[in-house]
Amino acid sequence: MPISRASAGVSALAIALLAVGGAALAQQKPESILPPGFDQPVAPAPAPRPSPRASAPAPTPAPSPATAPANGTAPVATATASTPGLPVPAPVATDPLTGLPIAVPTPAATPGVAHYTLPESSRRDLAMIGIVPVAERMMNPAAFGNADGRYIERLMRNTRAPIASRWVSIALRRLLMQPIATPRHVNGADFAAERAWLLLRMGESVGARAIVQSVDPQDYTPKLYQVAMQAALATGDVGAMCPLANDAVKVSSEPAWVLARAM
Repeated sequence: MPISRASAGVSALAIALLAVGGAALAQQKPESILPPGFDQPVAPAPAPRPSPRASAPAPTPAPSPATAPANGTAPVATATASTPGLPVPAPVATDPLTGLPIAVPTPAATPGVAHYTLPESSRRDLAMIGIVPVAERMMNPAAFGNADGRYIERLMRNTRAPIASRWVSIALRRLLMQPIATPRHVNGADFAAERAWLLLRMGESVGARAIVQSVDPQDYTPKLYQVAMQAALATGDVGAMCPLANDAVKVSSEPAWVLARAM
């Protein structure tokens, strides 16, 4: 059937409209299913405005170096404890067990050798040696009177220990540890060594060490060095031999003093 011109024109117009609408639809973005505003960039928060800074305190000027006086004399320095030439008080230490002053080390005269000295005010007299307080003394310190000290030493050396009676052992221990005046004809250090040696044989090693250490190291004798080594070994206090080793090797041939000196 022949197509009229009007129908052909209407068809051509419809095709043109469809073509234009399809092109417009093709240029539009697809519809988003996300919530509104989710896909849009968040605007950055405004930066806080800087608050006015407080005025900084003025720097303290550095002290200017002291200038020499116009006359050329040097400023006089105030004497302090570290000023060379001032006497330094000698340190005094006490034994925590007996409360008596003990020797303290001083700078060695030669490298590797320790020297122990005591101030004269802290030196202990060999005429009276002991550690028991006055309230616990059993006898008068001068009870030996004019007895020969060599005889008393022989009695102590020949005493068989340990003592069978416990009460006699306790009384003898307290007697040997109390201050006793050194009898005549004996050295105070040797008399202390005999007392400490009897205490060791009685099983009183702590008391023996206390009697040994109640004598200043400057007053040690060969006999006291020997007993001091035994007291240190009996109590397990090997370090007590170290302050005595340097002088002990000069008067004793015991190998233990050589080992103590090596420590």
